[in-house]
Amino acid sequence: MKVKQDAAYRAYISGLERTEAVRIKDVREQPVVVGGRTTIRMFVGEGDRGHPRMLTAMPPATDANPPALEFDPPTIPTNVDELRAALTQVLGKHRKALDPEALRGLPEEGRRYARNSIIAQRRLQFFANARSALAAWVKARKFPRNQQGAGLRAIRELEDASFVGVIEFDDEDTDTYHSYNHDAAFVHYLEQMLAGLPLDGTPAMAVLSPASQESVRRQRAQATAHLDAIMRSKYVFEPALDERDVEQGVGALLIDRETRMIASVVPAGDPLVPEYEVLRVDPASRHRHAGAWIYRDGDTLRLQDGTKVSVDDDLVRSAKRDAEQLTFMRAPKDKRLRRDVALDWDGDGIVSTEPIEWVSWAGHCDVKGVMEALGLALREQPTLSEYRADTGATETYDRSLLLEMVASVIELGSDYRSLDGTDEGQTGESWFGGARNDSRSDQLAFATKTGRAFTWPPRSRGDAFEVVGLQLDGTKVRDLDGAFGRFLPDLRQVDFADNPRFVRTRDGDANEIDVTDGVIQAEIDLYQLDRTGEIERVRKRITLDLRAGAKGPEDGMFLLGSQVADAGERRITKVFYDPRDRSIVKRDEWAEHSGRRVRVRISADEHRVALAAKRNVTLTREARYDDPGMYQTLLDHALRKGQPICADTDERAPVWNGMVTRLEVERVAINDAAGVEQWRITIDARFGQAQLEYLMRRGDDGEPAAWCPVRRANAQLGWPDFLWQDLPDIASKALVDGRWMVNTTMFDRGMITIERDRSVEGGFYVHDDHVKNVYELVWCTLSGHHWTIIHDGKRHGFTDKRAWTDARKELERLRKALAFAE
Repeated sequence: MKVKQDAAYRAYISGLERTEAVRIKDVREQPVVVGGRTTIRMFVGEGDRGHPRMLTAMPPATDANPPALEFDPPTIPTNVDELRAALTQVLGKHRKALDPEALRGLPEEGRRYARNSIIAQRRLQFFANARSALAAWVKARKFPRNQQGAGLRAIRELEDASFVGVIEFDDEDTDTYHSYNHDAAFVHYLEQMLAGLPLDGTPAMAVLSPASQESVRRQRAQATAHLDAIMRSKYVFEPALDERDVEQGVGALLIDRETRMIASVVPAGDPLVPEYEVLRVDPASRHRHAGAWIYRDGDTLRLQDGTKVSVDDDLVRSAKRDAEQLTFMRAPKDKRLRRDVALDWDGDGIVSTEPIEWVSWAGHCDVKGVMEALGLALREQPTLSEYRADTGATETYDRSLLLEMVASVIELGSDYRSLDGTDEGQTGESWFGGARNDSRSDQLAFATKTGRAFTWPPRSRGDAFEVVGLQLDGTKVRDLDGAFGRFLPDLRQVDFADNPRFVRTRDGDANEIDVTDGVIQAEIDLYQLDRTGEIERVRKRITLDLRAGAKGPEDGMFLLGSQVADAGERRITKVFYDPRDRSIVKRDEWAEHSGRRVRVRISADEHRVALAAKRNVTLTREARYDDPGMYQTLLDHALRKGQPICADTDERAPVWNGMVTRLEVERVAINDAAGVEQWRITIDARFGQAQLEYLMRRGDDGEPAAWCPVRRANAQLGWPDFLWQDLPDIASKALVDGRWMVNTTMFDRGMITIERDRSVEGGFYVHDDHVKNVYELVWCTLSGHHWTIIHDGKRHGFTDKRAWTDARKELERLRKALAFAE
């Protein structure tokens, strides 16, 4: 179908020229401010063209009336005591200027940010002036040089004390964390966007220029790839997912990405490692549904609409599909959802026989936290109305869909890579304080004769080994978590000392200690063969005696655990520690079927790893109490910049992120002689509370030098897992460290199309039609262009609804005059 290129068509194409429409491409690089604090650019003129690039920054608030905050005591102090007294006196003089409640004329939006930022700037300026004054007095020999370090310590102590108290942050809730459950994942706006695109062979596509038609086709393919990626791994309708019954749990139909048809499980296959196919009635047959795509529902064949159909086996054509070629089509409560469709949903290599429980709380609280900290909560309840002149339809994006749109952008992340795979990079600004609880198991490491360590369990076995009892030096360890600490605290003395068994910290929060000659009790996850020859996972308690002369209960050996060697063959590998010849032993077991009888065979061949003659065994545990020093940068951002940060307030859960809404800072105790202070910081965040309590030792100049966490067995509030803050920089293509790269997530998901072209910078052109479309809609939302028109593939914006309505009606009138030919 083609549109006639006549006067009516030319009038239609120029139909917006005399309206108030603004071409969004001409203005989309303009920055917008959200939440009264964050500057956002959605497009950046970079290289040969403007690229979609969400670039965020949070500059300090402007102090409209900055006071003079000089440190000008009546007399110059001549020792540390006089300096401390002078600082206290002058601080009193500046009390009003440093009091948050005394600030006036703050903006309505981002009021708390403005207050926190301005007060922090003033406090830091005063103490910077105090340091400058001290340096000048020392240089002029008016203050003893040998007391300069002590003077700096006095200044830093008072500076830290000035931030004692409560600080509150602008609390703007998005009211969702786009959970996997509750039909809340950010897929609905993508479905609406795809449904509104023109289709080939229709008048809507015919009115577009050839370039715009190609853009629409790319946009459809890219948006579909985006939707497929989310539906495949980030959408689950039910509170728990049984991989043996995946369609019911996900609330979606398992489909082939290429054909978009419902896929089937190949019958009589391995239930733990199923195979897949798409089915079709032989197109060359005389069957009344010849060529139709069908799918298997138990023993029944059905058309795509669910209608039962009878097809002889010899007329069914099959095309095999790998699991990676499949995705889901959202269909909660749909009658076509099948029972007993199996899929390795979490990608661990086997269809689990146990439900995946974590999907009940999984979601994108990290994305929610970033949005709320930036001020991107859309609390003004915006609605964006977009008229497509090609289809004649109007799409409305309410706050819920717009939040999905923004969240789906944030979720893409700021990681980049070169097309040749030789380089990677990151953009944006990201800070992380603490170390995320990844629910890793405890891990043993045995020194071997080769000098390398044998570790058990492997990294991939997150819950395989949990130490529940430990004996060291003949004494039972009563505080297991404390035994893994780098320091041993003494709260009575307000001091701390080195832990003699501490070896090192790995991966930020995995503390390793020496357990040579110890006795360990552990709960392990053990794979074994049941009576039917199937692999089952059971929980088992073991004792591991590492003392000289120990004898194990299994042929003199101590069981460490097991692994699945081959799920299809029902083969497992058990791992033992043999103290007799100081070795690690690996031995296979498998099921052998003879009629109805099943026998477990044990391999006569054993693989032994010889351990070092000098016994050396360490034990690593992911620390619940991270080094408090790891949190200080983020605390400084909150306290000394006034910027909102985010926190995971539960050190036990793998994720539980939320924006921090309030901090309460207390200095509990001081040991002046040791230079040690006890601090407590209570954190109120979106999803709960947590408390940091620690001892901090100062260096000679007063700067913090070491931290020791305080562990309380009956503490009302738990230790936070981590603090974090992101200022995202998310582009389809970006110049990173002097080299052009593409966004890793966009590329991997097929959201962008790459065209090799040596004539453009970087040697490749990125077709990012879908990303560009989403970014323009976000910019329109934030800039107040809440009424838009897509005309010949180009977006035009309006800030006045009446002007938009008049322009829409004019285009509708002009479109009626168009003529089409086949």
